[in-house]
Amino acid sequence: MAGWFIPSRNYATIILLHGYGGSRTAMIWHAEQLVEAGYGVLMYDERASGKSEGTHRSYGWEDTRDLAERSIP
Repeated sequence: MAGWFIPSRNYATIILLHGYGGSRTAMIWHAEQLVEAGYGVLMYDERASGKSEGTHRSYGWEDTRDLAERSIP
């Protein structure tokens, strides 16, 4: 899983997810607003999207397991 994490300054973190066929870069504007407000932000490319590996898309159904099983650099 390819992703970015920006640590929180207010002890709260928000996970931003891109749309089907997109990538985390689509969420940069939203991330900037949240970081400016003190939130931590996690953005990642879902499986088979952006820079994440894979050929099978789960349409979000397997995202929880994907995040639990992998560390994001």
